[in-house]
Amino acid sequence: MLPLVIADIRDTEVIIPRAESARWMERIAQNEFAAAWRDGEVVDTTPDIICVMDSISGEAIGTEMIRYGQRVSVIVLPTPNLFLTHKGLAATGPRAFGYDFDYKTALPGAPA
Repeated sequence: MLPLVIADIRDTEVIIPRAESARWMERIAQNEFAAAWRDGEVVDTTPDIICVMDSISGEAIGTEMIRYGQRVSVIVLPTPNLFLTHKGLAATGPRAFGYDFDYKTALPGAPA
């Protein structure tokens, strides 16, 4: 889990820079975090569950509640295997949300 601070919010993007000068960018789609990038590279996508939490309280922060200056942590939870089948990814993968890339996970040992 990385401690981060919300730096900017533009339309459907939340920009979260890290202290080491690397950048995380979360793109919001249909009321959820659908993909996460680090330094321009996709590191995780739906159907994994990308969660943004308050770094102090640990409370979940939904897309409609995220604000400039919040101190947050980003974690990824695994999706049920049903969503990783061909049909599951067709319905819940990043292409189902209009992205031009396939499912990718940041979880170690998970099928990608």
